[in-house]
Amino acid sequence: MKRTQEKVTIAGSADRILIDAVVESWRFLATFDRAISMLPLDQEQRFQTRARFFRTRLEELLNDAGFAFSPLRAGSSYDLGLPVTALNAEDFSSVDSLIIHQVIEPTIVVEEGSPIRFGTVILRKASK
Repeated sequence: MKRTQEKVTIAGSADRILIDAVVESWRFLATFDRAISMLPLDQEQRFQTRARFFRTRLEELLNDAGFAFSPLRAGSSYDLGLPVTALNAEDFSSVDSLIIHQVIEPTIVVEEGSPIRFGTVILRKASK
């Protein structure tokens, strides 16, 4: 019985390591996207193609392990029940209508949609 518990711990640790690596890769891609937008158009397109391939591969690896990125994006409506940590939530009142302005780290969910790692976002007031 003890061996089974060790395997669960190892599997949990491997999942955590995979998720950490994917989140860090996602953050790097966000920085890479900003950097390539400063390149001349011919170079920008070439690097965008490479970044798109890498992003797709990250999603495939995550899916193969039974996880996925949450569909929360910049522009999504925000409410307190979302699986994210809002870095600037205290800047707003409870009656403000908010949207996600920037995703700092993505939310990772299991295939059924339950969050396994909360994302990090910055909020702003929604336009009226």
